[in-house]
Amino acid sequence: MYVLTKVRAIYRAAARHSSCVAICIANCYAFLMVQLVTRVDDALAQALDRLVAEGAVASRSEGVRVALERLIDLHHRNEIGAQIVAGYLARPQTDDDMGWSDAATAEMIADEPW
Repeated sequence: MYVLTKVRAIYRAAARHSSCVAICIANCYAFLMVQLVTRVDDALAQALDRLVAEGAVASRSEGVRVALERLIDLHHRNEIGAQIVAGYLARPQTDDDMGWSDAATAEMIADEPW
């Protein structure tokens, strides 16, 4: 909460001088975002620069951010998938579980006018 109060105070002060607004936005952004520093090999940096040049991402930072978001999303989806598998292994489907859907499907097909 302190950070937000500080950011708002900085923005209000900068808003009085239109030339300061861009600097204020950059400073506010820096206050609200965690900065990560990493090293990558030349090939990975060149591939990332190619993505920027082709317009796939706006900057190296955005490229890294998008890649991290996708990695985290993939990991989350894999965790959910593993939980689903564990649930089916703990309580496998029986013929009774599946029988009603097979009967309902056959009935729907039989009702079609073709």
